[in-house]
Amino acid sequence: MAPARKLLRSTFHGTVAAVALSMAAAAFAVPAANEHDEAMAALQDLRAAVAEIEHALDATEGGQAYFAKVGQRAVNDLVGAADPRYLRAAGGTGDATGALSHLSRLFERSEGQPWAAAISGAQVNARAALARLQSAIAEHGLDRFQLDATDALASLEMAIGRSSELTALGGLSGALATTVLGVPPGARFVSACRQPTELPAYGVAAGYLVYVALSTDHGALSLSFDFGARRIEVDGNRVIVYTAAAELLPSLCERDRTANADARSGDRGGYVRAAWFGSDRRLRGGLMYVAAQTQDSQPPRLYTAQQAQAGRKIYQAQCVSCHGKNLQGTAAPAVAGKDFLETAERNGWTLEDMRSIVFYNMPFSAPGSLSPDQYADLMAYLLAEDCYPAGDRPFPAIDKPEFQNIPLKPLPSAQAAEGICTLK
Repeated sequence: MAPARKLLRSTFHGTVAAVALSMAAAAFAVPAANEHDEAMAALQDLRAAVAEIEHALDATEGGQAYFAKVGQRAVNDLVGAADPRYLRAAGGTGDATGALSHLSRLFERSEGQPWAAAISGAQVNARAALARLQSAIAEHGLDRFQLDATDALASLEMAIGRSSELTALGGLSGALATTVLGVPPGARFVSACRQPTELPAYGVAAGYLVYVALSTDHGALSLSFDFGARRIEVDGNRVIVYTAAAELLPSLCERDRTANADARSGDRGGYVRAAWFGSDRRLRGGLMYVAAQTQDSQPPRLYTAQQAQAGRKIYQAQCVSCHGKNLQGTAAPAVAGKDFLETAERNGWTLEDMRSIVFYNMPFSAPGSLSPDQYADLMAYLLAEDCYPAGDRPFPAIDKPEFQNIPLKPLPSAQAAEGICTLK
């Protein structure tokens, strides 16, 4: 893939320095080397699919056969040449794997990684785009093709995400820009809790990519990936580009120190999604180390029974066509049950991760189109089906910091082998 180059401009001491930064390789390999290659390949395929759809939507001429061929090229980019849904005559990137398989492989390796939620969200949105594209290809009218293709484009944009965002909302770009997923094979990486002494280097803390440090001694430098720089510092011959994860730095360094101390003492704690402070000093998403929870701790009561009943109606109207009557998924993944919760527990998902996807990414055809109260009711229904008990307070329409500390996991109260507690 040709490098995506971005000119970063910053003023220091009254002088404007135009710096094109590069991701240079160095002496040491990072643990996520294979994952980096997989993520970059997925990003290339997703962007290729977006380009195909945009080309079709911008076209002023061509009949149904033409638009179907362009839509099929986007499908090819998503499924890969080895998939039976791939039609060679339509063309495409020719990637034998395709974006969906790349994302699936990443998801399988995401246990305990800070990029797990972002990859999960990207996978869900890429699948939604594929379903819309297949619908667009089958349509016999240009208007319907454009509607389905536009929905597919919106889902792909969410799968690609933004490099300036953390966790699920960042999508694949956010995962690459803010976690070790963005460190290429062979690169030197150092602890982000201190300034680098050797350049170039990637500053990493608790699995997050906090900065990229480069030297200006070798002339112009360029980045092969847009890190969505929050700030750039120039100190002599050293240029440090800070990612969005820099806002997590104090808690990440504390987490590293605590984890190291606990490893030495034999503590059996664990990592869960916790909190960091944004510029407004409010709690945001992040990771930290916490003590192991007892097995007999009671699950929180997060919604009311009346609210869950209202949420069921919303689910039946907005979600059932993709996620199925039993919430086990049809055109989209399962959203309740044993498999869903075991996957969530394995990857460290929290209530905040689930809420973010529901509130901002759903429904597939019109993300963010429901009211905050409707989304809250829908969350109540999903929690009820996942066997979380009802209480006397409704699930809130606004975000709560404590959601970061509530893990999603199978509960002993599950009434059936598939782990779904059917709402009465």
